[in-house]
Amino acid sequence: MLEIRSKFSLPVSLEKVLYLRLAFGRVPRQKRRDKTGETSELCGGSFPHKARAPRTHFSLRSRSVSDRRGGDFLYYPPVFLQGSISDKTQINIESATHKSHHEAHPDFRIFGLIVFLVAEGMIFLGLFIAYMAFRAMAPEWPPAGTPKLELLLPGVNTVILISSSLVIHQADTAIKKNDVKGLQLWFGLTALMGIVFLGGQLYEYSHLEFGLRTNLFASTFYVLTGFHGLHVTVGVLLILSVLWRSLKSEHYGTNNHFGVEAAEIYWHFVDVIWIILFILLYLI
Repeated sequence: MLEIRSKFSLPVSLEKVLYLRLAFGRVPRQKRRDKTGETSELCGGSFPHKARAPRTHFSLRSRSVSDRRGGDFLYYPPVFLQGSISDKTQINIESATHKSHHEAHPDFRIFGLIVFLVAEGMIFLGLFIAYMAFRAMAPEWPPAGTPKLELLLPGVNTVILISSSLVIHQADTAIKKNDVKGLQLWFGLTALMGIVFLGGQLYEYSHLEFGLRTNLFASTFYVLTGFHGLHVTVGVLLILSVLWRSLKSEHYGTNNHFGVEAAEIYWHFVDVIWIILFILLYLI
């Protein structure tokens, strides 16, 4: 892979030298004496009369070896090179890599996502522990005068969110079969179910008979459900972004669907957190 760019045409012998040097890794040195009496060292073939060996600049180290016939050779490691020749006959050679960055190194993107979700889970765990501690220390929970929470709407929201986890898994299954249309269908349905969940939660907020500062139970309720609602919102945006990117031809496929897997894992995390919240806030 040699690309030669020059403002001037090169002698055939020099092109032959370059070909031998790059193809076979070594070129014989020859010495000649011009009319001025000075000796110049040529690498294979012969240059035109009165021509001296041009100065060359290589990025590779070379070493001199001798063959059985006594000839002196310049040896260059046989690698794929890319070079250019200017009017001053300066050659710049760069080695070309065969593997891309992701092929040369393991793919830790899923691992990074899991580490992020573990960190988010620690935050929720701290909130759960705080809620249970408040409940254990309080003489009455919820405090007296706090309206009782309804179960119908939160129960419907729970069914919707758990069902959406099954739906998004169908999208992951579809893209592994290179079914982009199936991916778009299931992801669109999952995003719709997430939006319905958020709408139901907002509807519940608007009909609650206590506010954020009513008492300790009300404060912890809004913090826990609101923080989870924020994660659901992020999940819906993530799903919509994957859905939008899937419109580009061949963006996702059997061997390239990290975005789909990341959105699915995040959505499962959101579902698990809501199940714990529903048990703590509504059932116990």
